[in-house]
Amino acid sequence: NAGNGNAVSDNPQGLQALADEFYKENVDPNTSPNFQLADNADDYSLLMDLLDDRRVEANPNLTLALLRMLKVLSRKAVNRSNVEEQDIVTIVKFLQSPRTRGIASEASNVV
Repeated sequence: NAGNGNAVSDNPQGLQALADEFYKENVDPNTSPNFQLADNADDYSLLMDLLDDRRVEANPNLTLALLRMLKVLSRKAVNRSNVEEQDIVTIVKFLQSPRTRGIASEASNVV
């Protein structure tokens, strides 16, 4: 998580704004630029590292934005097939002890 430190601690609002923008551009699968490339796998390892970061967990708005991003990426079968066990553990923690209902809802949309 050391590589994520700067974005999370120095500019969490900027990170959230990027995640929110990605979500807005891709919320509708019919017009989603990301989903148009359904056969192309996305490297979402940084996103999973961010979601596993305690500083992100402490920021419900940022957590929600990142989970929405993950929800969009998980529409692709190729991304779902690349999910690792640790990814599931990370997502499940948001279901077991969510800070908000929105976080629980978005986490459930991923799984």
